[in-house]
Amino acid sequence: MNGRCILAWVFVLGMSASAQISISGSIWDGQGGPLLAGQVYHANGSLLVPAGRKLTIAPGAILKFLGEHWLRVEGRLVAAGTPTQPIIFSSQADDSAGGDSNGDGPSQGRAEDWRGLFFTDTADGSELLWVEVRYGGRNGLPGIVLHGADIFLQDSIIRDCSSVALEGEQTNARPSVRRCRFENCYLPVAGFGVEALPGFENNVATGNYAGDYFACAYSRIGEKVVIRRVNVLGPSLVFWGFPAIDPGGELELERGIVLKNKGGNALRVAGRLTAVGTATEPLVFTDINDDDHGGDTRKDGPPSATAPPTYWEGLSFQPGSAGSRLEYALVRHAGSNGHFALDFAGGEAVVGHCRFFDFEDGGLGFHQQPAKPEIHDCEWRSALSFRWVDGLIWDNLERMRDNAALIRGLPERIHVVGRVASDVVIDRRSMIAGCFTCSDLNVIPAGKSLSLGPGVVIKRGNYLRFTTGQGVLNVLGTARDPVVFTSSQDDEFGGDTFHDGPPVGDPAPCIGLTIESAAPARIEHLLLRHAGSMGDPALIVASSQASLKAVRVEKARAGGIRILGQNGPLDCLVVRDCVGTGIDLSADVDPGMLRFATVTGCDLGLDLGGIFAGSVHGAIVRGNVVDILGASAANLFASDGEPALVGVNGNIDADPLFVDPTTGDLRLQATSPCIDAAELALGIQVAADHDEASRVSDHDLDGVLGADMGAHEFHLWDMVVTGEPVLGGNMSFTLIGPPAIGLINVGLLDQTAYVPPYGILLVAAPATLVHRDLVWEGYPHPLVLPTDPALVGTPFGVQMGAAPLGNLQVGGMTSVYRARLGD
Repeated sequence: MNGRCILAWVFVLGMSASAQISISGSIWDGQGGPLLAGQVYHANGSLLVPAGRKLTIAPGAILKFLGEHWLRVEGRLVAAGTPTQPIIFSSQADDSAGGDSNGDGPSQGRAEDWRGLFFTDTADGSELLWVEVRYGGRNGLPGIVLHGADIFLQDSIIRDCSSVALEGEQTNARPSVRRCRFENCYLPVAGFGVEALPGFENNVATGNYAGDYFACAYSRIGEKVVIRRVNVLGPSLVFWGFPAIDPGGELELERGIVLKNKGGNALRVAGRLTAVGTATEPLVFTDINDDDHGGDTRKDGPPSATAPPTYWEGLSFQPGSAGSRLEYALVRHAGSNGHFALDFAGGEAVVGHCRFFDFEDGGLGFHQQPAKPEIHDCEWRSALSFRWVDGLIWDNLERMRDNAALIRGLPERIHVVGRVASDVVIDRRSMIAGCFTCSDLNVIPAGKSLSLGPGVVIKRGNYLRFTTGQGVLNVLGTARDPVVFTSSQDDEFGGDTFHDGPPVGDPAPCIGLTIESAAPARIEHLLLRHAGSMGDPALIVASSQASLKAVRVEKARAGGIRILGQNGPLDCLVVRDCVGTGIDLSADVDPGMLRFATVTGCDLGLDLGGIFAGSVHGAIVRGNVVDILGASAANLFASDGEPALVGVNGNIDADPLFVDPTTGDLRLQATSPCIDAAELALGIQVAADHDEASRVSDHDLDGVLGADMGAHEFHLWDMVVTGEPVLGGNMSFTLIGPPAIGLINVGLLDQTAYVPPYGILLVAAPATLVHRDLVWEGYPHPLVLPTDPALVGTPFGVQMGAAPLGNLQVGGMTSVYRARLGD
């Protein structure tokens, strides 16, 4: 029966006066009870149902109270009305129920006429079905108080109370409240912990003075609690202090719920939070004064500039929160009092497709804890905050990807503080605004590693040096997407990071990179720019176990690369336009080899003086103030740049004919004397040049392969790539160069193969290729990537071989496209 039917019934009932029966004091079945159908009872004093006793009230009974009187239930109350015969608890002045039963002439009840119903924690199992409670609230007592009582309240109305309609008194009461109406009170429901919410279903609140919402009291969750939209009263669920989810506790929220905080505290998760919305029905966490979501909850009109929404602390994931999920959520007006809208105080969670807007102080905090939460496809945006991330170490980045931040209207980057606590792998998808900025890194502990993937850009301040410590730094770039270390003022990579406009002249330099661990390390396809602010070279290698491949150093202020004891390979290095020495091997006592280097535009190109015990092969050291120092027949082979050794060991001294050294294009023109002038056997051994193309080629298509001097091999053909390497993605690969027919090769990068007269296949041995197909120069070749999620992270490579039209007996190889299949 709905409220309209009840009102119609009580109007008919109230047309004539009814006799009344006076009751007071203790009452139960057998002493003053049960209360009978159709009777009007006047409580001329407070009523008590004692513990261990039951009072039954029949359908249609009416109980009227006055002043300080109330009904206190310590035993069990069974008040089971019907849709046509509800049970009414009201004021003695209420003539609409039972008529003018007190004989004082026409009158009507009003709020505060009497106190209300009070159930103690011994009143479990009491039932209120089809009842109506009117005009209570005397001395601030709610219409119904549950002091720890678990009662059944269904199909009932609590209305016109001066206080809260239904109050839980911040006890552990867990009633079953279904299909009830709360009308014209101060608040409909308050004082219950979040654990009680699943017992509320399909209730309605209207006309309540302070708002038509469920005011949830602060509580600590130690069990599983599932909140659905049918549990929420009105458009918003208001917390007078967000709950704490303790270890072993779980809070699960259905999509579309709006949660508003009145207490200003954080929602702290030390157990599990499962809050999964959708793109069209996100979960919302915000302040009670935020009228943009869930409406004007407090009924105080729209917020003004002088009274905007207040701020609360945010979402905090503590240790023990692993397994939590926050997806498709909007978090607003958080980050107060130095807190962060999203905070990981040692905890972990999966956070995806969330938006953190209008935070006051910070957007994302980590406290230098080694947590590795998964944070993807999220956005932070605030016009108020001067910071958005703080206390982030490299470990925190491993599972972050595809996020964005816009602070005060400008894109914001991630700043990393130096230390590493575990083995960490970082890729470009972890970056925001095109780069990371960082402090000194000198604390990779022994036995731990930091691996940087293709496209990672790291910027450092003027006096910061990136030092590996006793752990291992692996730089794993590709020719197409090198790892970049550069100055914080370098806008060519990662954009205008500090929004200060383009630098005047060269950017202020940072100190550089030092590799000092005794453990093996791979440094591949590293671009190091604008270093040397404190008088040290850009790259110092003090590890005998590090291998350097395709490293490029440019525009350093105090030298390019210094090797201090190195017997691993040094292949295809490029140093250009550096003040001081380009490559300094003068202190290298180990018998290592420098192979296929290019050095130009430095004060001293290559220093082999002192105690250098290794050898140099296939180098181009030209265009420096002094090209080579300390060279001899014992240490220089098939290289360009030492006039005294021309004709010895295949050495030359001639203009290498770079394509454009002024812009840094140090590839060779077709007429360069350095083509085919290096040692073929070493070229086959090194396999790939600086651009990840075959280290040997047939540049003039005479059927004879040769190796070129310098870091870049001359090639007739290359490959243009479009698309992203994601599950189910569509990519295309286009052979460019002279007219040709080609073969596209897709492999898993497990092996290489020498394939004369074309060069070196770098993506797999022919027998292990996963895809091969014919291509024509200038025509895109589509490649549809697999959709199996189990393949995410699989490395693969694509390379084309080409032959001129009409002659398959000669040809060449393109550079390689390398990637990992992403999601």
